[in-house]
Amino acid sequence: MKKLIPALICLALFAACKKDNQINAASLVGKWNLNKLEVKYYAGTDVILDSVSNSVANEGKYFQFNKDGTGVTNISQKISYSGYLFTLGGAFTYELSNPTLTLKYNSATPVTSIMTIEKADGSELILKSDQTNNYLGGVTEHSVTLRYFSR
Repeated sequence: MKKLIPALICLALFAACKKDNQINAASLVGKWNLNKLEVKYYAGTDVILDSVSNSVANEGKYFQFNKDGTGVTNISQKISYSGYLFTLGGAFTYELSNPTLTLKYNSATPVTSIMTIEKADGSELILKSDQTNNYLGGVTEHSVTLRYFSR
């Protein structure tokens, strides 16, 4: 019985250890095909539009992450900043600082896109982005986009 108690304590400590959710940069490398897109628009804390699109799976949209920290995408997204509208897409460089993924697009006007990696394993990648726009007249729009990818 005395030998069993230390073993049980070790087992309890092992079970209590929290699993590390660190994302390995190597798990991003490769081509990821967009399967689903979820967008939620908010007014304050209230959801005013909840949109899910499964049709994107047939559109051939993807992210390609290379080992050297470069990549390319055919997914274009429009963002507004200080009254200017930018279209992101094409070639980029990327940096991973768990769980934040920063994409720097190689365009005439360098633009950075910051996303959170919700999941990245050998077969599934989920990227989350938040965007807040402040318009004239004090109107604020907040949106959260989840992009679901598979290999």
